[in-house]
Amino acid sequence: MEALCAREMYRFSRRHPRYLLAALGLYGASVPRWSALRGARVGFCFLQLVDDVLDGDRAVVGEPLDWVDALLVRLEAERGGDEDVATMLGRVFLAELRDEGARADALQLVRTMRRDRVRVRERQELDAAALRAHHRDTFRLSVDLMLHTARAEVRTLDAPSLLDAFGWCSAMRDLREDLDKGLSNVPAEVARAVRAEGSDPWDAEALVGSVAGREWLVAEHGRARVLLSQTGAELAALGDRPGVALLRLFHRSIEGFWTKRLPRRLPFLRAPASVRDSLSGAPP
Repeated sequence: MEALCAREMYRFSRRHPRYLLAALGLYGASVPRWSALRGARVGFCFLQLVDDVLDGDRAVVGEPLDWVDALLVRLEAERGGDEDVATMLGRVFLAELRDEGARADALQLVRTMRRDRVRVRERQELDAAALRAHHRDTFRLSVDLMLHTARAEVRTLDAPSLLDAFGWCSAMRDLREDLDKGLSNVPAEVARAVRAEGSDPWDAEALVGSVAGREWLVAEHGRARVLLSQTGAELAALGDRPGVALLRLFHRSIEGFWTKRLPRRLPFLRAPASVRDSLSGAPP
């Protein structure tokens, strides 16, 4: 199983350097507690493999929705026999969780991830409230599972602002890539405003070049700043409880994306604070 995980992490890392950083961090954290964190390593590989299939980054025979539905049937049936890589990883991950509630959350996370494939096939545009609810569901399940496998004493509900910051970061980080794949994390309200200008909200360049698109991106950047500040206060209140260090690591990573990486992609986010605030509606 360890060799299988190493092979999968290598495949993920070849596709994008961020997975190499994730793998190095996971293996580094595992060194002093190798057996205890086996579930974290296997779970990462299982969930990333499922995500890659649903995103179209890992080819399967037939429709990815059919593939993931068959996977869920096999995992819930708890039967052995000839199994593919995803099923083997999934069985070990569920066994390592050692908790029925956590196992149910793992299967529910796969179903939640499945929704994005449906959104792609149906070319759905969700409103802002629906998008935020979907992102909250996704990251509550995924981060709580990570905290569970790390034997943490905290959960995402202890730092709710971080949950929304995860959703913001994911949507902004993968905005162009997702649109190219047919997945829109642009609120339907914004998409309508972009179309009213004569631009295509499914085209990243057209979206960023439109007035409505830029106003939305600036407003989201301002909203994320508030979320990150609130997260800092929430984490400080948690003290040094087991698991808080992991949440702080996530917080720092999203801070770095907000401060440096996203403004490098979208230089207009480096505008003076007074200009950003006027566009985002934030108080001075």
